[in-house]
Formats: sequence, structure tokens, C-alpha cells
Amino acid sequence: MENNRCILYCKGHGFKYAGTEATSFCFCGNTVNDSYTQNYECNQGCLGDSTQICGGQWRLSVYETGYLPLNSRNISLTQLKKDYKLTTQTKKAVKIRKGSSSVLGCAMHCLVLKTCKVFEVLKETGECSVLNDFESLCEGFQYAVGYSIFMLM
Repeated sequence: MENNRCILYCKGHGFKYAGTEATSFCFCGNTVNDSYTQNYECNQGCLGDSTQICGGQWRLSVYETGYLPLNSRNISLTQLKKDYKLTTQTKKAVKIRKGSSSVLGCAMHCLVLKTCKVFEVLKETGECSVLNDFESLCEGFQYAVGYSIFMLM
């Protein structure tokens, strides 16, 4: 466990907040209670990266995930990598028609699927591959000319 992995997991499951506790626990939610403690009470390093703090004993380090429900009015995406593809197994989704924007077409396809969070595009062929969770981003990238990786925001 580490904070980024917990945040990506919670965001991918539609939650506004992520919290880590006791080195290895991840919790997700849409509300935060108003009970705050001192920062020094969150003092346990994360199991996956001891340089990060993952809460404490009965203490939760809380983070906003940045999750926004997607609809056609608030579609937003960001390019994560250019000339790289994901090392995790993707699901082949669609081949976008030549002459149209393969990135925009793939983003719209991803939006329609509702479970899609991340996609990669091979611009030369218009091939679009999708992933259904943000956590897959933790598994890594490999150099691949012509590919770009995007994330819906």
C-alpha cells in the first residue's frame, strides 16, 4: 500500500476521498467527518513506500481523489505519456475511423463505456485500447513510438 495507489483505487471506484491507515489499509468514501487530529499522530510509513506516511494506529491520512462524475458536459482528459504504452493488459475497444480524431473518438468511446478510466491510442492506425481502473497506471509503461496514454479527469 502507498497513498497514490489508494487514491487511484478510490477514484477508479467513484469516491471523492481516499484514506490510508496503519501502514497498509486503504479506505474510500464520499464524506469526511469533522474529527481532526494532529499531524504527528499519523506517523506510520506505508508498507509499499516507507517514505510516505500511511496514517497511524486508528488514524487516517485523508486525500481528495479528484473524482468527478462524467457526463458529456464535463468530459476532460489529460495526456499522461507520449510514445509509451501501458504494460498492463488492455481491453481492445474500437478502431477509430481515419480522418477523425482518434483521441477524441476514443475519449467519447471511453465515456460511453462508463467503466473506462484510462485509454491508449495508436495514432497511425486509430487503434484505441481501454482500461477500467486507474490502479493499472501503477503497473508501468513501456516505450512504444506512436502510442499515447490518456486519462479521463
